[in-house]
Amino acid sequence: MNFEEKFDSFSKKIKNIGLSKDDFQEALEWGELYGRVLYTNYPDVYRDDEFEKTLIARYLESNKLPVLTLPDKGDLHIISEPYSTGGHTRLLEKILKVRGEGDVLVTRPLSSTEGLLKVLDATEIHHSEIGYDINGILGISNKYKTIFLHIHPDDLTTAVAMGVLKEKSNNRTVFINHADHIFSYGYYSSNVIAEMGPFGDKLRQAKNRGDATYLGLPFDFEGFKLIERRSLSGEITIMSGATSFKYKTVAGLSFVKLVSEILGAIPRAKLIIIGPNLTFEWLKVVLRYPKRIKVVPKLPYDEYKQLLERVDVYLDSFPLSGGTTVPEVRSKGIPVTGVMCGSYGYTPWDKTKYNSNAELVSALKELGEEGVSDIIRRNNDEVLIEECNKAHSFSKFEERLLNIASTGIGGEMKFDHEVNHSYFNLHWKMQKDLVLGKKSYMFLMKNWSAGGKDVMKLAISINPLKYGAKVIAGFLKLITR
Repeated sequence: MNFEEKFDSFSKKIKNIGLSKDDFQEALEWGELYGRVLYTNYPDVYRDDEFEKTLIARYLESNKLPVLTLPDKGDLHIISEPYSTGGHTRLLEKILKVRGEGDVLVTRPLSSTEGLLKVLDATEIHHSEIGYDINGILGISNKYKTIFLHIHPDDLTTAVAMGVLKEKSNNRTVFINHADHIFSYGYYSSNVIAEMGPFGDKLRQAKNRGDATYLGLPFDFEGFKLIERRSLSGEITIMSGATSFKYKTVAGLSFVKLVSEILGAIPRAKLIIIGPNLTFEWLKVVLRYPKRIKVVPKLPYDEYKQLLERVDVYLDSFPLSGGTTVPEVRSKGIPVTGVMCGSYGYTPWDKTKYNSNAELVSALKELGEEGVSDIIRRNNDEVLIEECNKAHSFSKFEERLLNIASTGIGGEMKFDHEVNHSYFNLHWKMQKDLVLGKKSYMFLMKNWSAGGKDVMKLAISINPLKYGAKVIAGFLKLITR
């Protein structure tokens, strides 16, 4: 068997163990493991409706439902776990603000929401130190007319609860598809799938992920304006920023190589790169051009904003795109561009990118020498600006959100820019590396005799050295305790 076939056997084994459990809570726990394995890898699987349906039917057969009343409250936001930083928590807060009302239910164990959630004065937050089971979720959620799901991809407990509610009540459940490029529970159990960006919208079409409507992300600006010609006198300050793993060289796609080519071809270019760890390949470039490049692994947001004021052009990261950063930077009147490689498709601004390093370097050189170039022309394309205003402006987001809450349909968006939705799957297949995080591994070791042993045997057959060593280390820990 090849790598994909072995992974398919591995994930199905976990799923079947879950379905074989007589205890429903155990079935949910194995089901969460199944979802977690699918979303930490990239097997081109995004939903499993039959699995959700099976567990929903099983729950309905063997559980006495709490009394489901006619919904008499407005909005409820269900979140698996809120974070002090992170996109899906901030999105919840923005929707609360736009709607002007709504309560919050945190499904997983949480002792306090202090410092984690900024809500309205009238917002009631439901949370518990032991978390909520399906009955608990149903008992709270069935009172609300509109439910927004901001759940983790492996939150099967909430997905089953919403599936029960979908069959037994007339609430409208909106699945906020924030993690659009990976597997997630919640598709089947929701009435509306709200795509958060062009990437998810295109992937939905390509992979037939079901009916969905476009919502988009709520950027704090109203629109994009033309960029005025600049007098650069031959100097050009270039910036890029993203988390470190988005710059990691993969399959010959090297952002460091692009940086080196820019510095070599444009003597008066200066670069500021925020995010990468100072690995050997980065240090080689820094030591060669110490006065012309600055690589900073982390930077406070206020300092980041100050740096942006001095920037002449912004480059998107690759192999993994910076995503939402590009439209945010462009809204400040800074031209954006990059190279079309790795993952892309998160914004129509990708149309400002070039097909190769050489093409981009040539355009940057022209910009530095003349203050205007094809980069500026692409950024000032009026058709593109209008398309990006529709996709990203706050007022359009607000309009689509209100439409979804009242009718279940956001707005018609037709994207014609390129989207490389296959990148994650292709890279994963090339790496042939089974990703089994600490939480998943510990679960299997804890449940060794209840199915963990059989699953770990399959993991070892996929990556013998990696998981053989992990199993040995796990048992040595137990022996030496």
